[in-house]
Amino acid sequence: MPLDGSGIWQPNLVYSKKEMIDLIIRDLGKITPLNHTANSYLNDSEGGNNNNNINNNNIHNSDPATLYSFADEKGIIGFIPSMTEPFCANCDRVRLTSDGRLLTCLFEKPGYDLRSMLRSRKSDQYIKKQLVEDVRKKPEGIIKIIKMKTLKPSLNLMHTIGG
Repeated sequence: MPLDGSGIWQPNLVYSKKEMIDLIIRDLGKITPLNHTANSYLNDSEGGNNNNNINNNNIHNSDPATLYSFADEKGIIGFIPSMTEPFCANCDRVRLTSDGRLLTCLFEKPGYDLRSMLRSRKSDQYIKKQLVEDVRKKPEGIIKIIKMKTLKPSLNLMHTIGG
């Protein structure tokens, strides 16, 4: 994600998910797509079901990562190919920054000032209505920026948005 603010991000430096998978297969061996989240796998391997089998009972379509298992089933790897395969249309994420701004997209600037609204002692009903309104205005995201070719590497700094 070009959010580091360093100004060195360039599209030609990005590996696609396919390129990464090809490199992994070449260097480490086959990987197989999974149908669930890393959390369900980790919980199963750390907790009650410690048989190293991957549990396909938990399917979470809202997760941005596509998960894969290594052939030996001793680990998983996830890909979030936001630049080469944007998932904006299915994104259900929002983020609250440490300075009290609500971001409905990592590329949204400046976001919505929740801190001031909360400190102004607005009613719970008002705050709820405002939050719903802000989330409904969720932008198209990175896909629009890619289409418009207006990507700037310092749109948001990851350390300022909790990433």
